[in-house]
Amino acid sequence: MRRPLARVLALFIALGVSALIGQTLPGLHQPRQIENALRMRPKAVRILVYGRFLPIWFSNIDQGKVPPPSRIEDSPRNLTDIETYDRAGVRVVATVFAWMKPGEALPPEGSAPWRRLQDDFAVFLRRYGPHLTWVTLDNEPTFDRAEADFQPGIGGVPHALRFYGELAARAQAEKKTNASLAKLVVVSPGVYGMDQAARGELEANVAEKMLPLLDWAATNADIEAIDYHAHVKDADAFAAALDFMGKRSGKPVLVCEWSQAPAGTEWLNRPLDGGFRRRYDLPPMTARQFVSRCHSNRVALAQWEDFIALAPYDAGFIARSFALGSAFGVKVMLYPHGQWGNTQFDPCSLLLNRTVPLKEDGTPQASGAFFGPYSAMMAEFEKAARQR
Repeated sequence: MRRPLARVLALFIALGVSALIGQTLPGLHQPRQIENALRMRPKAVRILVYGRFLPIWFSNIDQGKVPPPSRIEDSPRNLTDIETYDRAGVRVVATVFAWMKPGEALPPEGSAPWRRLQDDFAVFLRRYGPHLTWVTLDNEPTFDRAEADFQPGIGGVPHALRFYGELAARAQAEKKTNASLAKLVVVSPGVYGMDQAARGELEANVAEKMLPLLDWAATNADIEAIDYHAHVKDADAFAAALDFMGKRSGKPVLVCEWSQAPAGTEWLNRPLDGGFRRRYDLPPMTARQFVSRCHSNRVALAQWEDFIALAPYDAGFIARSFALGSAFGVKVMLYPHGQWGNTQFDPCSLLLNRTVPLKEDGTPQASGAFFGPYSAMMAEFEKAARQR
């Protein structure tokens, strides 16, 4: 039963962080190199799978054309990684997204291209579903889908939701005929901004798409859980978001993306600290411009850590928000593994693979501000698991 927000927060304060570490699985969002990721002992990972590339990737794998593990670009390895993590005992979430090219609308309902996408999804489930615990049906639709996809389709339901509805129904049909898929959980596309929605501050153009998606997922019988992307300013915002979702849906929640990146937005857009600039002989620029500069000219670990020490991130965010997720019964919480060239999210990542030189063995250096708290949370989880 979902606990009221006030009761959850009271429990959180009374028992503290460690006592609330429960069944929620901590892990990594889209780890690009398995050998590095496994050193961090994830209990779950999320793998992104490009829907429109599935036939090509199936063919590549059948012909043995899979890049070596040292390569990190999107490729058939996204599929073979699913099997590798499963064999290592790590639970896997696969998000099938990018069904069309950017800006391209989904095909007309019932057309041959529409049916082909549904068939490709079914083949994916048969081949890789036995290695999955969860499958989500898209990433963040307001970014991935064309505006036309949100227009009413048959029966007045938005075209995209009818597409996801057919994917979900197809997944449930596959589960009924394939015993190896019996435990696979079918999850909604990702929703985000729920902390803003809780405050009534979600932008109108996002709310018009995101809230109907949440309500559709809450009432569609073929959707078994909801994916929430929790990039929030602080743990209180995270708790408010989970409470807001709980009031609209009684279904389990997965948090497939999780960070405190929004806490740094204003800071990133302000002029870089003068003392920091003088210490490292830098010209005037914003903090965001400094991150971008590091993408093309990596800096020493000490300089990067001096830079992050200027940011308004909360050192206790990872532990507190994970404990709150556990109190709310969230199934998984997956933190960004490495940097991917984005000035908003790269300051919060666990591994510094784009802004700081690699170590002599070719592996990324760890972020002192985030890797340590993440590792401490993992240790608390493992301790609690041993005591259960």
